Amino acid sequence: MAEEKEEVKKKGGAMKIVLIVLVVLIVLGGSIGGGLYFGGFFASDDAEHGDDEHKEDVAIAKMPAIYIALDPAFVVNFSDPDAKARFLQINGSILTRDPAVEADITTHITAIRSKLSVLFSTQKEAALRTVEGQEKLAADAVAVVRKIISAETGKRPENTGVEEFLVTGMVMQ
Repeated sequence: MAEEKEEVKKKGGAMKIVLIVLVVLIVLGGSIGGGLYFGGFFASDDAEHGDDEHKEDVAIAKMPAIYIALDPAFVVNFSDPDAKARFLQINGSILTRDPAVEADITTHITAIRSKLSVLFSTQKEAALRTVEGQEKLAADAVAVVRKIISAETGKRPENTGVEEFLVTGMVMQ
């Protein structure tokens, strides 16, 4: 009986050592794995290397702004007969960062000016007297320009490179 108790104590001591080593290995492995994960070691190849289109978008986003002035100014009649003002004059510029988009806009400037003239002539005087109305007009103008460039180049509207329409002057009389 005394020999059996010694064997149980020896097995229990060996089992404790195995468990301690196993716990240490698990904690050490978890620490190393967590450090590598949060350090970005397991980041996907797309995030690290990226596809060519993503690299191109990042490169274009870092390029300086290109402002394309839409001269001469737009002068349109208000369609609302009850409006106090009868005419609307708008000066504007298109913001892009891609020289290819600048070339596309220059090529299709006639279509762009035509559609923007229609957009401007449908505006309500009261709406344009508010900041929100002017911001909506600028957003609508961006959508018009993107739609035209998209139709002419085959790009999706959000990928045309047209960032903003900036109203640089507006007169209602």
